[in-house]
Amino acid sequence: MSEHVLKTPAWVFAVRIAQVLGSLIVLGLSASIIHDLYLDELGLAIAVSIITWIVVAYALSTEKVSAWHVGYHVLAVVVLDGFMLVMWLAAWAAVAARRATFRIPTSVSECFDNGDLVNSKSCMRKRDIFRRDILFKKGQAQMSAAAGIGALVWLLFIVTFVWTMVNFLRGRKDGRFPIGAPSSAGAGGSAEPKVEQQPMVPQQPVQPMPQPQATQPQQQPPYGQYPPAQSPYQQQPPYSPPQTQSPPPPEQQYAQPYPQPYPQQQQPPPQPYPQQQQPPYQQPELHGQNYVPPAASPPPQQYHQQ
Repeated sequence: MSEHVLKTPAWVFAVRIAQVLGSLIVLGLSASIIHDLYLDELGLAIAVSIITWIVVAYALSTEKVSAWHVGYHVLAVVVLDGFMLVMWLAAWAAVAARRATFRIPTSVSECFDNGDLVNSKSCMRKRDIFRRDILFKKGQAQMSAAAGIGALVWLLFIVTFVWTMVNFLRGRKDGRFPIGAPSSAGAGGSAEPKVEQQPMVPQQPVQPMPQPQATQPQQQPPYGQYPPAQSPYQQQPPYSPPQTQSPPPPEQQYAQPYPQPYPQQQQPPPQPYPQQQQPPYQQPELHGQNYVPPAASPPPQQYHQQ
């Protein structure tokens, strides 16, 4: 037998068989009552009985059949026994509590069966308007037996759970049952880890990153070698009064050069422009008004010193 499989004695095998038989009896008793009257507690008992068959079948088949040792894990058996222990406790306790509610005797006039598989029987009672759940003596006895046998199956699962847990802990101390180890063992009884070889990926040569070249500052000519800056003002010829009245020449647009970062040089002061004689102001004639020329003041007298 493989090292990872926990070998059980004969009495544990007998307890497993008793668990299956007990669950089968509980299922039969519950199904007999549910055919006439469906109760939720009895439906839970039927479901737990079916799950019991699956759990016991897994524990026995993976242990006894050599070809199925791969699917065996002692920790899974411990967990399943603990789960069934809780489920059977809930099932038989619920059935017993519901059975205790049927304690008032009553009588019915007639009953009829509608032929359904579940909840098929209905009974009539005089001066009774509401629908009530009624159990005859046979149904009460079957329900009590289902609760009692369910409690017995619960005790059997306690036995298998405790035995499996104790031997699992002992095997852990001896170095058996490593958690996370593969379930299958080799011919010698020890599993050898397999190392997967990954294909070698050719490494590409790493190209060196280009280093940034330090920029050298531009050599600027020494002070004094800059070309002379041009003055934004241009000398104009002296103004000569026009001989004849002609339209003023169009103004020339001078392009102002952008300031340059050269040192500022002393520039000659601009020459003053001679004052231009402005023509007399002519007021436009308006409709209904006479033109009045502006008053002219006499020129200042000039005195010559004798």
